[in-house]
Amino acid sequence: MNQKQKELSLISAGTTVRNPDRLINFFKSLLGILEGKIYSKEIQHDIQTVLIQTRDYGYGSNQFYNTLDRNHIELLENGRPLSFNEAKEIYWKKMENYKIKDGIRGRTSISPLNKFGFFYTQIDHEILASEIGKKYLNKEISETLFFQKVLLKWQFGNTTDNEYKNEDGYNIKPFVAFLHLISKLNKKLKDSGKKPIGISTLEFDLFIPTLINYEDIPNFVENIINFREQFSQQKTVSDRNKFISKFHEDLIYKFNIKDKGKKKFINNLSEYGQNNLLLYYLKTDLIELRGANNYIDIKRDIEGNYIDSVDEICEKISPAVDNFSSPIDEFKNFNKEIEPPLSFLNLETKQDEAKKINLYLEREGIKDLKTLDDLDGNIDRYNEYLDQKVNQNKIEKFENKVWTDKDITNSINGFLNIKSYDGLKWIEYERLSYWSMLQLDDHKLIKPNFPINEEGFPKKKGAPGIPDVECFYENYSLILEVTLKTDHNQWQDETTSIFEHLEEFIERSGTKENFCLFIAPALHSRAAKAYWQANKHGFGSDSKLGVIPLKHDQFCKILKLQSEQLKVNKKISSSRMLKFYKDIHFQANQINNYVEWLNIIDTSLNNFISEY
Repeated sequence: MNQKQKELSLISAGTTVRNPDRLINFFKSLLGILEGKIYSKEIQHDIQTVLIQTRDYGYGSNQFYNTLDRNHIELLENGRPLSFNEAKEIYWKKMENYKIKDGIRGRTSISPLNKFGFFYTQIDHEILASEIGKKYLNKEISETLFFQKVLLKWQFGNTTDNEYKNEDGYNIKPFVAFLHLISKLNKKLKDSGKKPIGISTLEFDLFIPTLINYEDIPNFVENIINFREQFSQQKTVSDRNKFISKFHEDLIYKFNIKDKGKKKFINNLSEYGQNNLLLYYLKTDLIELRGANNYIDIKRDIEGNYIDSVDEICEKISPAVDNFSSPIDEFKNFNKEIEPPLSFLNLETKQDEAKKINLYLEREGIKDLKTLDDLDGNIDRYNEYLDQKVNQNKIEKFENKVWTDKDITNSINGFLNIKSYDGLKWIEYERLSYWSMLQLDDHKLIKPNFPINEEGFPKKKGAPGIPDVECFYENYSLILEVTLKTDHNQWQDETTSIFEHLEEFIERSGTKENFCLFIAPALHSRAAKAYWQANKHGFGSDSKLGVIPLKHDQFCKILKLQSEQLKVNKKISSSRMLKFYKDIHFQANQINNYVEWLNIIDTSLNNFISEY
């Protein structure tokens, strides 16, 4: 790559909307007001107004709230739907602090959607919306198929993004290039007598956001192998950190990063890597996490063999950009069928794969399976259904695992040392949370709402709109919600969804008493206050919600107690846990201060432990 004076940008799916689930929410919220309208500065104001109205933007953010009136903040926080006019009032209150009032926030928010072909927006032209996006929202195609079709066409230097220009060295379809790279890497390792294990999470952060030109793929394969060999030779933590720091310096030089931007650039390697790009790539179901989630590799089928799909992609689809004469042509390309045709996207191939999975499930003793006709002949939905049945089968098998006090000690150490974990923290955290609930007491069923592998490790995040884990006991049920966030984002991103998840869960659980156990390294004050209010008053209704927030150290005390019980062939009973949850819920109703309530949680926990 030629050196330029200009600072170069890392490859990312977008800094405005880093989570693919949130991107879909943006599209869903904006579709009705944008499609068919003429794109103008006025409509840009409406874009941001609608995102405030739907609470997709601004909600819970201290930075967003710091210039709002108290009544505006209360409108956002009260849990009831906002009207367009109320959101508009909040929007223009925020705009008082901007020198430029021409709709820049709306343009910023719509930009990542344009990048993935959700919308076509050009001033004074009709706004067009993605047909494939609408099919996904209408459940005509699966989430997997949607992300496959979008990411196989996603590219930089393109006609829609001035940040990634061809003349600056950008020429890449990032996801296609990643598949080419990992396929070549595995082949190189296998040919040299080494085990093909894909790419580590550390390697992903260092190499994937920095791969900006497809012509560099062969060099990157060699560089990854050399990096891996040299890294393994670093015997101490200090040596490994120095080695990585030197690698960072080389990247800083390569991307022409100035002194004031160095720290941000280094932080962005993981922010744009495993916390951004990987979230999108996993959605395609063409790759998966392996090796206790420390490696990203090509997906294996139910027989344990690499899927053929990636080989076909590498054979037929170039990682080089497709040239388009205009933004409208690039937009239209997202909705066209992939050329040349890929067999794994064909109906017959999908039906054959569905038959294979169906036979596997029958061999595993899974009965009463739905047929393709039961799902209106929709093969994508049918494959998705069969995948869910495979996952359910793995969950049921994992339920029978016998846990020891040593296993629980490992869980405790995992929680307390999560910050220093080298791999994917967000998936490791979900793993710890799921396993700890299995280890805890005499449950009937602990059901994670994310796919797991044969070892019980999460393969990717669960779908949006559902709890992380559902737990069923003899006399009650609960949902488990976890987060690593400790700042205002804990409150902004988690509280409303937790309340909604619990309300929906109560409706279908079939048990009289239901709770939500919320676990985080620390509790943000606004989140804690919201949970206290939910226990005391409810959320948007008269129904009080039993949300039980615990910090790591508190939850680990319970796990430690269980470890001690196992040593004498006993277990914490679910009935005693129910008493603990009910006590915390009851205390929230007796006091008028969330800080005091948090102190009472500590007291209730100590009393619970002392009873044993």
